[in-house]
Amino acid sequence: NDFALNFFQDPCVKNSLKTLDASGVWKPLGSDITRVDVEDVPCSKVSVDIFDPILSSGIVRPSGHIVKYIIYTLYFMCILLPSVQKDSDTKEIRVVSTILKVFAYDEHGLCYPSGQHSEQTFAYLCIDPFKRHVYVLYHSYGVSLFSQSVK
Repeated sequence: NDFALNFFQDPCVKNSLKTLDASGVWKPLGSDITRVDVEDVPCSKVSVDIFDPILSSGIVRPSGHIVKYIIYTLYFMCILLPSVQKDSDTKEIRVVSTILKVFAYDEHGLCYPSGQHSEQTFAYLCIDPFKRHVYVLYHSYGVSLFSQSVK
């Protein structure tokens, strides 16, 4: 995907996009990206019935309150990120954002979202065509600010 490659090669992105290193320190990407693997993520659901399973999976407390951080994450990913538009002919609401799962490589190999593949390490680009914004959702598995020993 040319867009993703151009995104990672942009000097502003290269100097401001950060990754977590093995010690939990945020560092700028800094690498010259030579290749990007892109996977289109289907994003067409405009109903909230996909959240029904949270009632039976322990995400909702007995009081009926939803666990705080989960709801913020769900709200961010499902409400704030994708843009929708009403089709003028059918009057149906449809998602117009493009979501891409990305892996970026430099001359040494994989460098983003991490130097090593893991199912739980990921980066997504959410492209909003109306605002002309790109949102990055990033997670690096096994790296935490709390993983350092306290002396």
